[in-house]
Amino acid sequence: MTQEMPRSLNELLRLNADRSDPRQLAGTGLSVVDVWRDQLRVLLETVQATTEARAERLVSETFEPFPKLWASFFFGNAPAFSKWAIEELPELLDPSHPTVRLAFQLDVDQIFKPIAERTEQMLGIRPKGVWHVFFGPRNDLGGTSEGVMWANLLTIAKMSDPIEYIRFLLPHELSHMVHLQIMASLPPIEAMTLLHLVLMEGLCCYFNFEYWERKYSPARNTLFTDENWQWCIEHELHIVRQAANDLRSSNWGTMNAYHRGDLRPWHEAPSRLAYFLGFRICECYVREHGPESWKQIYRQSAEETLLKSHYLERFGLTTQS
Repeated sequence: MTQEMPRSLNELLRLNADRSDPRQLAGTGLSVVDVWRDQLRVLLETVQATTEARAERLVSETFEPFPKLWASFFFGNAPAFSKWAIEELPELLDPSHPTVRLAFQLDVDQIFKPIAERTEQMLGIRPKGVWHVFFGPRNDLGGTSEGVMWANLLTIAKMSDPIEYIRFLLPHELSHMVHLQIMASLPPIEAMTLLHLVLMEGLCCYFNFEYWERKYSPARNTLFTDENWQWCIEHELHIVRQAANDLRSSNWGTMNAYHRGDLRPWHEAPSRLAYFLGFRICECYVREHGPESWKQIYRQSAEETLLKSHYLERFGLTTQS
C-alpha cells in the first residue's frame, strides 16, 4: 500500500530495516519483490563507508540475490553493475528525489491485483511470475522469456504521470506473461525470428487496446507519438516491403533495430517498428476473422497468424516473398 513519505534519512533507514522478500499478491499468480528497499537500505547504511565498501555491499546485497533480474541489464557482470550503482544511485539519498517519492507512493497491490484478475478473465489463463520493483539503468516495464518481470522506478519517475503510466501499460506486460505460458505448451520454434518478435509485441499491444476497451488510439497502445504513427501509416508500403526482407532473420542486431526504443532499422524510420507492424497484422487478422479472433493469435504460430491475416497481400507480397 502507499506509505507516508519519510522526513529524513534516518526515518528512511528505519522503514527499510528489513531485507526485501517476495510477497504473493492474493488472488493472483504474481509475486512482487521490492528490490528498491534493499537498494535504499544499503545506500543509507554506507553513507560513511568507503566507495569500495559501499560497492561491495551493493553487489552482495542487491545484485547477487537477484541474478535473473540483473542478467537482463549487466549479464552477470558484477563490476559493470558496481560502477553503475556507485555513480547513479547515491542521488537517491535525498528523500525528496522524484524516484524515491514514487517508490513510496506506488501501491503495487492496488494497481496490479485488479488488472491481473481482469487479464485472467479475458484470456482464461492466470498471469504467473515474479515482478521486481527496482532502480535500474534503463527500460521501464518489461521482462524476460523466463517470466522475470521488472518495473524500473528510475525511468518511470521521469514520466509525466508515473503511476498512470504503469497502470496503462500493465495489461501489455501481463499479456506477455500469459503468452509465454501458452508458447511453452506449443511445439518449440527452431529459432526466434523478427516475425516472432513482431507478433509477440503486436499481440500484447493489441491486448492493451482491447483491455482498455479501445478507448485509446493505436499510437498510444504501441507507445508511438501521434506524429510517428501517422508517418508509419503514410509510409506503410515502404515499411512492409523493407521489413519483408528481414522477417525471417534471427539476427539479434536486426531484431533489436526493429524493437528497441533507441534504435531504428533505417534512418528515416521511427523506433519500435516491430510494435507498429505487429499491431497492424493483428488488426488485419481481426478484420478477417471477427472481433474476438485476436484471442486465437495466442495459440497459433506467428507464421500462421501472418498467413491468415492476409496483411502482406495488401501490399502485393506473400508470406513467401
